[in-house]
Amino acid sequence: IYTNDSGPGNPGGGWSGGAGDMFIEEIVESAEVATNLRLKASVRFVFPTGKQKPFGNSQYQWAPGGGIIYAMPDVGEGVTLQPYVRYFSGFAPQASVSEIRTLDLYPAATIGLPQQWKLLLYPENPITYNHNNGTWFVPLDLMLSRRIDRMVDFGIGGAFKLGNTSDPSYRYIIDARLTVTF
Repeated sequence: IYTNDSGPGNPGGGWSGGAGDMFIEEIVESAEVATNLRLKASVRFVFPTGKQKPFGNSQYQWAPGGGIIYAMPDVGEGVTLQPYVRYFSGFAPQASVSEIRTLDLYPAATIGLPQQWKLLLYPENPITYNHNNGTWFVPLDLMLSRRIDRMVDFGIGGAFKLGNTSDPSYRYIIDARLTVTF
């Protein structure tokens, strides 16, 4: 993370970089429960490895999640709808830090394009409701991805904050992704 946001980890607010919080996640997808429909569930554990705000959240977190995967292979080059919801709950925060309580919504979809390309909607950065202050954070998140072979896929994209210019979460993010499937 490279930012000029201020906080306990960057009190002067000058440009500074640091590693964010690290996480591990277990994701399970079911076999088809109906034609072209699968279920997805996960649990994510976040460790306070980043500095304090704005680089990390200074607490452990766990986040169960669930959603569906509905494939429509006959629409264009293929369309997959993947709505997903995840709830983050923090615990054991450092002194003077509020426990995280957020609901993340991913109205995700993948639209197939010619020559192994795909347009992904909301692959990384969710719409978030913060239970602590009762506010929504709504970005527009897009990624362009290409399958290189049956195991490797790469993508580049980003998110841009819509509305609420006072929310300090971010103005924009650039994402890159390399996926290896076994």
